[in-house]
Amino acid sequence: MVQAHQVLHWNKQLDTLTVQSKLKDIIVLESDCKVWTKIQSGLPAVQSSFLLRAGSDCLPTPLNLCRWRIQTDPKYPLCSWPKPTSMHILNGCATALNQGRYTWSHDSVLQSIAKALIIALNKRGKLYADLPGLRASNNPPATVPTDHSNHLTGPTW
Repeated sequence: MVQAHQVLHWNKQLDTLTVQSKLKDIIVLESDCKVWTKIQSGLPAVQSSFLLRAGSDCLPTPLNLCRWRIQTDPKYPLCSWPKPTSMHILNGCATALNQGRYTWSHDSVLQSIAKALIIALNKRGKLYADLPGLRASNNPPATVPTDHSNHLTGPTW
């Protein structure tokens, strides 16, 4: 009974804190999602840490650096956004989008995944992905073959 009372007390305390309450929300979601648990168990610690810090907005954004008294200007230098959260920096900045930064990040991650899958396929099938050289067609760009009979020599991923 005492332990349940302590949990309730600390949950109320966490709800009053900006960053820590986000962490509590992640923990609740994590326990409900079997897919996330499986993905997270296979990640290196550094990637798990990044995901957890990004999800709880604890990355060293200019806004957090100001909160931590490491710097004085909270504006995001790329676009001068006054209160840049992790969400803004990682996928919401129009300047980064216009400069192709998100496309570069996306393609870099996708290339790593594609390389691993190509090795795993070991010439037993064809991999299509949204990358040059791996598209089913280039005009228009597509990752799904329109005529399966001409493309399939084995499993398609």
